[in-house]
Amino acid sequence: MEVLYVVTYVIIIFSIFFWLYKLRYSKWKKDFPLTFQEYVSTNPTVKTGNGIKCIFCGSKSLKNWGIDGPESKKRSVTCNHCSSRLYRVED
Repeated sequence: MEVLYVVTYVIIIFSIFFWLYKLRYSKWKKDFPLTFQEYVSTNPTVKTGNGIKCIFCGSKSLKNWGIDGPESKKRSVTCNHCSSRLYRVED
C-alpha cells in the first residue's frame, strides 16, 4: 500500500511540473505570437544590411532573452528602444 502512495505522489508532482511548464510556454507564445520567419515575411523592411530592426520604431538595438535562462534555445526578442515584443525563436 505504501508503494501505491509513493507512486501516486510522484505522478501528482510530475503532473504539476508539466502543467506549469505548459502554462509558461503557452503564455510565451501568446506574448510573442510571431516566429522569426513570420516576423521577417510579414515585415520585409525589417531586414537591413547588418541585421534586423524594430518594425515600430526602426531601432536596431534588440534584446534577445532566453525564457529559461541565458542558455535557453527558446528566445524572446524585444526592442531596446520602444520595448515592443517583436518575435520568438523556438530552436
